[in-house]
Formats: sequence, structure tokens, C-alpha cells
Amino acid sequence: MIRIRKATEQDAAHIVEIKNEIARNTTFFLRSKDDDEEREEDYRRKIGEREKKGGLTIVAEEGGKVIGFLSFSRVPYVRFCHTGTFGMGVKRDSRGSGAGSSLLQYLIRWGIEEEGLEKIDLEVFSHNEKAIRLYQKFGFCEEGRQRKVMKIREEQYSDVIFMGLFV
Repeated sequence: MIRIRKATEQDAAHIVEIKNEIARNTTFFLRSKDDDEEREEDYRRKIGEREKKGGLTIVAEEGGKVIGFLSFSRVPYVRFCHTGTFGMGVKRDSRGSGAGSSLLQYLIRWGIEEEGLEKIDLEVFSHNEKAIRLYQKFGFCEEGRQRKVMKIREEQYSDVIFMGLFV
């Protein structure tokens, strides 16, 4: 059974491991296998900072092991603070387990209760079709697209799709 809970600084190592695994093995993150890997100490600091600024970091656990994460940050400007954006990831061998859906359900429920939050935004690469279907399942709608932003390899590009959900 998948359990969702708020992340603690002790979860930083597991989250960074998942992020680096995704960067090494897919083209779904900004960071690639050729970039510097994310560091545990940097992410540990981000968990606390994000929460102080009205954000959220959560993890999905199965059998006591962290298998996924979601981090949500509020936009820090007065005219935009009713919005926020998130990123998420699930370990390769746990994809399709429902962890992504559980993380999104938690975020949306939390977002509805969060004072002043009106909209949750995200960016996803157009070739990440499974993620796009997941976001659509939860009511996120495409709001825009930036063409050929990511160069996957020579002559192969991916668009960035901007999606949003009013809560």
C-alpha cells in the first residue's frame, strides 16, 4: 500500500537518488546524465526553505521505502502568490504503481485547503505522454506550449507544455 507523507530532511537522500536516477535514464527532467547530479545537502536545505515559503515537499512510501516525491513551490511575488508550480518523480521500478496518482491527489487536496492558493501549475515535456495523461486525469489543462525547448539529440527536440489547475 502506498502512503503519502510530508518529507523531512532525512528524506533528502532518497529524493535525490530518485531525481538522479530519472536524469540518468530518461529525458523527462531538465537535468541530464551529462549534467552535475543533484546533491543531498542542497536538497535537504530546499525542503525546509520551501515549506517556510508556503510550499510543500511530500514523498510516496511503499513497504517503508521512498518510491516517489513531489515538490511544490509558491511563486514569491505579490501578483503571482496565488499560484505555485510543482515537479515530481517516481522510481523506475515503481512507475505504474499508483504512486504518481497518490502524490497528485495529496497535492490537490492540500492545495484546496491552502489559504490564498488558487492555481497549481506545471511544465512537462511533450514526449512524456504518460505524465501528460496523468495530469489530464486530474483535471490539468494545457495552457501553452514552447516549441523545441529541449534538444534530446541531434535533430530531435521536445516542446515544453504548460498546464494548470484551478483549485
